[in-house]
Amino acid sequence: MILSHHIRLDPNNVQRTWLERCAGTARFAYNFGLARWAELYKAGDKPSWQNINAELNARKKTDHAWLSELPWKITNGALTDLGVAFQNFFRRVKLRQKPGYPRFKKKGRCKDAFAIEGRALTFDNHRLKVPKLGWIRLREPLRFPGKILGARFSRRANHWYVSVQIEVDESRCPYPHRCETQAAIGVDLGVCDLAVLSDGTKIKAPRALRANEKRLRMLQKELSRRTRGGANWKKTVLKIGKLYEKITNI
Repeated sequence: MILSHHIRLDPNNVQRTWLERCAGTARFAYNFGLARWAELYKAGDKPSWQNINAELNARKKTDHAWLSELPWKITNGALTDLGVAFQNFFRRVKLRQKPGYPRFKKKGRCKDAFAIEGRALTFDNHRLKVPKLGWIRLREPLRFPGKILGARFSRRANHWYVSVQIEVDESRCPYPHRCETQAAIGVDLGVCDLAVLSDGTKIKAPRALRANEKRLRMLQKELSRRTRGGANWKKTVLKIGKLYEKITNI
């Protein structure tokens, strides 16, 4: 059984800068691989993300030496994502669907994210050790015991998160407090109420979007009056991102 745990990070300013640099490196590696893929295909070769990854690793000793300052698994993970993107592209072509050729990732237009293999990470209660960075504080400890398969770091609004994939033994219940009783109850999901239980209990819906849509509408109007790409425009985009994050969390 593979479970995922999404945890918010609590980095300091130095760590935050390092995470942003890792995301930029992953974006660079993805764009490098996409450009080389097109060049190799045009030249009549059969490209693959493994060959491009080997080429990029070789260039770390020459004109891309700065990549050696960061964990090599970041570029490897970005090119793995590129390989998956082309697999999906060819699958859609074969099924005669809209292909959706992979696009270049532009800073500010795509999500800041990068992946690292699980064997390179160490969890210790409310801390996470990342290669070449050290320990980062976590808002909560890892819930599930098991083998760490991998982790993807991402930024939403102004906060960083890590999504950890864990292989858990099925014989061990990840929620032991839920396995102590054999009682059962029916749950009917609704629109007016979030849920109605078979014993008559009604759970009200939080209606997070409706409660915050007035402020969201005001921020979107404010954004429309800003000059795109300007300092005030970026501030309003951040405000909207924080509000959407709040709604999602609710």
